[in-house]
Amino acid sequence: MQLILVLSLLAVAAAVLPVGFTIPPLSDEQKAAINTAVEKKLAQLPQEQQDAAHQLLDKIKKAAEENPEAFKAAVVKAFNNIPESAKQQLMQLKAQ
Repeated sequence: MQLILVLSLLAVAAAVLPVGFTIPPLSDEQKAAINTAVEKKLAQLPQEQQDAAHQLLDKIKKAAEENPEAFKAAVVKAFNNIPESAKQQLMQLKAQ
């Protein structure tokens, strides 16, 4: 579940952050593919967890839109706190 949320956070961040940020901008096709993959993973969870995940994603998107600079700082801080094993999983996903 945590990996799904991290991927979702990065997808939202890539969609709303300025181009100068360290996450490269994604094409519309890449954004759609990420959203589809996240939704497929979420569909495997019980409805209560799906609802909670969607609420969290909505809050993340709203925070990113309201204060992009603070959101960028939070994303960087969160990424720096991700265990190295999870970072390796993200890199493997990116390579696919």
